[in-house]
Amino acid sequence: MKKIAIIFCSFLISLSVLSGFSVSAATTPTTNDFTVAAKSAIAIDASSGKILYAQNADDASTRIASITKLLTAYLVYKNVAENKLTWNTKVPISDYAYELTQNSNASNIPLAQNGQYTVKDLLNALLLPSANSAAVALAEKIAGSEPKLVDMMTKQMKDWGITDSHLVNASGLPNDDLNGHIYPGSGASATNTMSAKAVATLSYHLIQDFPEILQITKKTEIPFDTGNEAKMTLTNTNQMLSGFSTSRTGVDGLKTGSTSFQIDCFAGTTNQNGFRIITVVLEATDPAADNSTPFTLTNQLMNYVYGHWRTTSLVQKNQS
Repeated sequence: MKKIAIIFCSFLISLSVLSGFSVSAATTPTTNDFTVAAKSAIAIDASSGKILYAQNADDASTRIASITKLLTAYLVYKNVAENKLTWNTKVPISDYAYELTQNSNASNIPLAQNGQYTVKDLLNALLLPSANSAAVALAEKIAGSEPKLVDMMTKQMKDWGITDSHLVNASGLPNDDLNGHIYPGSGASATNTMSAKAVATLSYHLIQDFPEILQITKKTEIPFDTGNEAKMTLTNTNQMLSGFSTSRTGVDGLKTGSTSFQIDCFAGTTNQNGFRIITVVLEATDPAADNSTPFTLTNQLMNYVYGHWRTTSLVQKNQS
């Protein structure tokens, strides 16, 4: 018989949900003054969107880097769902996308000039090793150009009630690294910025609308372009997965972001005893050279949430 699941907190009576009023650290009390060593952080219930913890979560100036690719991925899934693409649709690699593969400052995989790869392979490359050239190729396939996809990305965020995100490309790279291929009217050094709450909203809708994405993001490795010249193995940048030193049981997504040469942003999700949460840590303070910092902070945030919230069934359906 279907049950009604309710989330309880040991120290709060109520919190807003993502679709409700704005929440910040000032309006979200915490116990023992728990804070995350980052510019912004948030944790939400993945089922309802209820905010469970927030720290400077409405600050839209935070750089999100490659977490941007979650929004690009959402539009890929949306286009497949609308039969505008199939997973086997071949995507050509333009001169721009190929040039980006030669940029040693940007995370990428080697793609052949004038080559073609399936939507599925490029989505895997987008999500695991965070290939920027894959983001460009998919943007051009979906919208005709990267700037046109940026317009679609901005509209999608507005449809979810997020109006303060600033997006200039599909990858999350700063404009400095795009060889002049920048969004019209954007600054030479502009980059994508978004609040932690906006990232949580994006992650929430991605999991709600296309939960199959977790079948990709939970994997540490995935083969790419099997049977062809570009055959290789893609490795996940998420170091909270099994096999890494900062692993945590139950973590199965979502995406890392690097605003410099170190990972300092992470949107994660984990399921513990049937209670799934989404966490976001943006611009971690002094990220370690081994990139462990955002994962360590996320682990602390997850411990905090699970230490103060739980789900329980109060009544069964049709019972008073």
